[in-house]
Amino acid sequence: MTWARRDGELVAPAGDARCVPAAAADLAEAAAVAIARPGHENATYELTGPRAIDWTDLAALAASIDGRSIRYRPVEPDEYRRYLTARGFPDDVTDGLLRLYAEFRAGWAATPSPDLGRLLGRDPVDTLDAVSQRVSRWSDDDRIR
Repeated sequence: MTWARRDGELVAPAGDARCVPAAAADLAEAAAVAIARPGHENATYELTGPRAIDWTDLAALAASIDGRSIRYRPVEPDEYRRYLTARGFPDDVTDGLLRLYAEFRAGWAATPSPDLGRLLGRDPVDTLDAVSQRVSRWSDDDRIR
């Protein structure tokens, strides 16, 4: 996000993929419930935020936090490889990110699941609020002005 804030664009090979991030505190609470309360032995849960968002939503969120225009610019994987290489990313990290984005584009993390809310016994934190909570933890030194 640092480059997005500096350059005014969030560059990623996500296409029109969607994702469902959850709040870290909700995930920790759900893990504690699954460990401490009986009945979760051998259970598998899909822990997601309550709604799917896309990279345009993430760019808009970054813009609202920083008070500046930030747009999402989808790129092809080869262009993203060049983008990361120019910023000094090692090949193995770049390869891993490209595989991750391929999974996003294939729909791997696009569908919200009710499991987190069921474990919590309440509605989970909204997806964009979860991302906002994480981003708000960046120190002022991390922000590009």
